[in-house]
Amino acid sequence: MDARNSPKQSASLLIAQLLLNRKISSANEAGAYLSPQLKDLFRGRSAGCEPAASILAEAIRDRRRIILYGDYDVDGATGCHSLACAASRGR
Repeated sequence: MDARNSPKQSASLLIAQLLLNRKISSANEAGAYLSPQLKDLFRGRSAGCEPAASILAEAIRDRRRIILYGDYDVDGATGCHSLACAASRGR
């Protein structure tokens, strides 16, 4: 078997292509993406989260009705379920 056709080489090429598809081109960016740290989880992605969390916390505290809406893919269904469970524990 030629080294260029080895499973390890194929996987490396696939990962490289996936990184490039996500506009990740430096070794530092690739390292952060492939080995994420919890502290970096929401960096740059949390616009609007604090006001939304405050609104939800107030609604739970005041025992107001909350309507949850999510799409039908895995993250939408999981997110709605997680939020419903957390909200019901807060009541």
